Amino acid sequence: MDNCPGRGKKFRVPIVEGRPLDIYRLHKMVTEQGGFETVSKNKRWAYLAKQLNYKDAYTCTTLKMHYENILYPYILFEAGVTLPSESAGRKAADAETRSKKKTTTNANLDQDKIEHIKCLVCERGDDEAFMLLCDGCDDSYHTFCLYPALKEIPKGEWRCPLCIAHICKKPSDAYGFGQSKTEYNLRDFGKMADKFKAEYFKKNCQQVSLEECEREFWRILASPDQTVEVEYGADLHTLETGSGFPTKSNRGKYKECFDTYVNSPWNLNN
Repeated sequence: MDNCPGRGKKFRVPIVEGRPLDIYRLHKMVTEQGGFETVSKNKRWAYLAKQLNYKDAYTCTTLKMHYENILYPYILFEAGVTLPSESAGRKAADAETRSKKKTTTNANLDQDKIEHIKCLVCERGDDEAFMLLCDGCDDSYHTFCLYPALKEIPKGEWRCPLCIAHICKKPSDAYGFGQSKTEYNLRDFGKMADKFKAEYFKKNCQQVSLEECEREFWRILASPDQTVEVEYGADLHTLETGSGFPTKSNRGKYKECFDTYVNSPWNLNN
């Protein structure tokens, strides 16, 4: 899970006063109070900290920081907004960042083209050392104009907020899961599942009970920083592979026999 789309940082749930921060509840409470700007303007962070049962007087500042770093960029992203950061963001891009011009930014560009490059946020073309070119559309941004500001030059390819929004709006994979390139028949899938179970629980798969699997499932679910990747066996999509049951298009020579089934309102293929 990425901290924010396209940032490529591993997400970790913050620990506040010795327990994981309930990010969903924090988001819901801030929304009910009118949003980040309203809560900050009305100085309601201390109230929210109290509602979340935090005792330390300084926790309100911590909550604001986590909301601004984790949730606020995503909210702006969803709204299609890119705001210039405060001057502190510009200061954060220190001399080390200034010396690390991104290769794809100025390489292979003639001087005339560089002079016409302007940041899409502030519409200025100065501070070329801080200028990033999107690898998807060639739009340009200052590192300190992005929200949140980038403190260092991204490694590898970098996509601008507009390109990321376009990618995120694409239809997801069927069933919401990434599609594996590996195909199994039923026997091979069973062998793969047994092998995974034996290696994961470190004992014969026949000795792993359903109760043990369920306990482990809930343990992982309650551990914010632990993930387990498994292969999911889905049914075949009828739009691509057809159906094993009679349909209007595949009744064959037994049309009369299957008419009642084919035309039934309970037929999920209709």
